Amino acid sequence: LKQNTLIMLLRNIDPHEGLCNGTRLVCTSLKSNVIDVVICSSEFSANQVFLHRIWFRVENNLNCPIFFFL
Repeated sequence: LKQNTLIMLLRNIDPHEGLCNGTRLVCTSLKSNVIDVVICSSEFSANQVFLHRIWFRVENNLNCPIFFFL
């Protein structure tokens, strides 16, 4: 991610605040555990929100052609 780039949310984090799957956001700043974004689509446009870091745990499978580095 870079500052001032357009990103799309891939998870339903808080639908009541407009943070659902497919929401377009603009990244305004990156911190170590938080991404500061502004919503640029839907009725919640121009709202500033902070997205917390979500840790994913992926176990590598020998049958999967993709190896995940964590």
